[in-house]
Amino acid sequence: MNPNDARIKRIYTRRVGSQILDQSLKIVDPFEVVVEWEAGSVKTADGGPWEITIVALDITAGSAAPAAFNQNIAGNWAAGDGHSLGGGDWHADPSTDAVLTITPPAGSEGHIYRYTAMLVAQVDIVSFVESPLFCITA
Repeated sequence: MNPNDARIKRIYTRRVGSQILDQSLKIVDPFEVVVEWEAGSVKTADGGPWEITIVALDITAGSAAPAAFNQNIAGNWAAGDGHSLGGGDWHADPSTDAVLTITPPAGSEGHIYRYTAMLVAQVDIVSFVESPLFCITA
């Protein structure tokens, strides 16, 4: 990758406040979806818009997950916002990861899900990644 590029590194689920991936989440507890992403120093300095779309697929049902699982976030690049590190394989500041809190809706337990996150930014930048499978349990 180069300083003009941006990407999503990974997306995963975890219990609220945890620091590690969790693939078995309780219906009675909200959970977090973490999106780690980064951009080169030239990309963040251009001030252009970006948007990350986060959608879940219900593998068990073979359809889209309930709308409560899905979110969009958007903004504009800003130099020094923690997403910009130069050279090589960047390691952005974890405090700037997108952390979304999701409350599982009734009826979602007993299903297996997978998230997909897509970053779209000006000058034809598109990056997407899938999460590991996870389930909602009773």
